[in-house]
Amino acid sequence: MRILIVEDEPIHARYLSHALKEIPATAEAIVHTQKTLTAAECYLLDHPVDLLFLDLNVYDGDGFTLLQGFAGAQFATIVVSAHPERAIEAFECGVLDFLPKPITKARLLTAIERYEKHRYDSRHTLKFFSIFADGVLETLPLAEISHFEAADKQVIIHQNHGRRRTCTRKLGDVAKVLPPRFIRVHRSFIADTGQIKTLQAAGGGRYDLTMQSGVTIPVSRSVYASLKKNLMQS
Repeated sequence: MRILIVEDEPIHARYLSHALKEIPATAEAIVHTQKTLTAAECYLLDHPVDLLFLDLNVYDGDGFTLLQGFAGAQFATIVVSAHPERAIEAFECGVLDFLPKPITKARLLTAIERYEKHRYDSRHTLKFFSIFADGVLETLPLAEISHFEAADKQVIIHQNHGRRRTCTRKLGDVAKVLPPRFIRVHRSFIADTGQIKTLQAAGGGRYDLTMQSGVTIPVSRSVYASLKKNLMQS
């Protein structure tokens, strides 16, 4: 899990970082802290984030401006604020939770449990995949994506009509946010199993699958048997 904390008061940022390490679900999380909205925006444009802890009152503005710029992004947001009167405004912006300062460990645990449920529900109901192209957020319908391919430190997104998009995430990170029908069939490929047309042994220890779009991609030996069984049962 990748967490970004936007907080301009070091004592609060340190407390939150340490408290997250004491919760099993976030104990191994990679946590980064930014003190300004400008720095947070730059970080979000260049790094994938799963969960954002956002203070509303930081040096260079109102935290809600950051949320507005990333509307539709695939990270969840938990607002942290000493102004509980802004909670309604926060929820209207679509945040997952609102933590009033000072944060208690019990209340933080509840927020993380809510996030875990949200993450599970989101994976099973996700309909769009979001990417940043030239600094602009673009949402791609998952129904139009046949497979993902790792290439040269980026991921190529193959859409059904032959269009391609790229993102700077790692393929493993992409796999974590996709619905269960998307399976990592090879170290370099994730495929939508609902769009597989044929699966075959190509000989010489090679295995391939052909998507409905006509594209053929390799399948690892370890995945081939289970994938064949699942396709026969469906």
